[in-house]
Amino acid sequence: MRRFTGRMNGEQYLANATTARKVVHDLDPETAECRIDEVIGAGNAEPFQSQSAANAAGYNNCEHCIEPLHLVLQRRRLDGRGR
Repeated sequence: MRRFTGRMNGEQYLANATTARKVVHDLDPETAECRIDEVIGAGNAEPFQSQSAANAAGYNNCEHCIEPLHLVLQRRRLDGRGR
């Protein structure tokens, strides 16, 4: 569910900007395991307009709401799309 609180202004992607976990979440199919409200409540929410922008900024995909980045990259290589 998209949020309009804290730094979030309806963006689809939210990254957990803590140094311990650099993970990006897709808020449209988020799960309870994502703990988005805790991320926002702790002030660790970093909004992104796209998943690729978050990945380029060094964030890994959440295993609960987004396909893991290494599988995305592997599929792209197999499909001949490169990066």
